[in-house]
Amino acid sequence: MPIPTDLNQIPDWIAAQLVRAGVDRKSAMEWPVLVTGSDASGSSGRVVVLRRFDPQNHRAVIYTDRRSRKLKDLAERSQTELVFFDPKQMLQVRLRGDAVVHVDGARKDAAFDKLPARSQSDYSTKSAPGTRLLDPQPERELDLSRKHFALIEIDAFEYDILSLERDGHRRALIECSDQHYHASWVTP
Repeated sequence: MPIPTDLNQIPDWIAAQLVRAGVDRKSAMEWPVLVTGSDASGSSGRVVVLRRFDPQNHRAVIYTDRRSRKLKDLAERSQTELVFFDPKQMLQVRLRGDAVVHVDGARKDAAFDKLPARSQSDYSTKSAPGTRLLDPQPERELDLSRKHFALIEIDAFEYDILSLERDGHRRALIECSDQHYHASWVTP
């Protein structure tokens, strides 16, 4: 479905796209690139899984290992960006927001408990992500999974939406705060 031509429809339309991406494993937008940056390491992007999107709070949720570089980057600079792309729709969405990391607490525990055992084991490596290994498979200790698991909530303050179309590309910018939106067309 192409981007609406009515600016007033775009906020609800993009929210529906992102809600779907968080629940539909067939959605191309389930796998955005998370871009972080720090003074020490510069910028870094990596593919993550969108676990859910809350349209009322403009909040994207992803999971990670608490020992990962992305958490070090977010501790230094909480502003981040998720870049989504759907090749069938030729649609790019850049969600800019502030990240809040949960390494302890009820939200983190509830999210971890909902994961299947196979997914929980992704957080069970003895060595931190990015550690050099002699063998292709790292050592695991399942008891470490909960300790290493972290939840990241990204509260969006801006959506930059680019629709690549044969009849001419269109781009919209949506600035949001609380329940208010300001949408405008911008040059692609």
